[in-house]
Amino acid sequence: MLYSPKESLILTFLILATVLTTVSSISCYQCVSTDHADPFQCGEYMSDDIDIEPTSCDNVYGAAYCIKHTGRFEGGLGTKRFCSSLDLGNYCNYIKQPGDVMEY
Repeated sequence: MLYSPKESLILTFLILATVLTTVSSISCYQCVSTDHADPFQCGEYMSDDIDIEPTSCDNVYGAAYCIKHTGRFEGGLGTKRFCSSLDLGNYCNYIKQPGDVMEY
């Protein structure tokens, strides 16, 4: 069976459309509360008047989760939001370092 050039072109596009898949990524708020450029934009609780927008997680391979970490990191206390390919669960760890008065 011979196809006309127009039919061949349509058939080629149909085959490509079935073979190619679309890829999408998630978007998460990505910020750190200790960022001096955007202070008070990344607190533990986000209000409606923040200026930051969710950004694409294309830079993280297999990103499937938006993570909010509140507590000790980078030598202090704060909140950090980021993309992750790992499910870190939904739990809290309370940490008390030697010499600390409080649990964090």
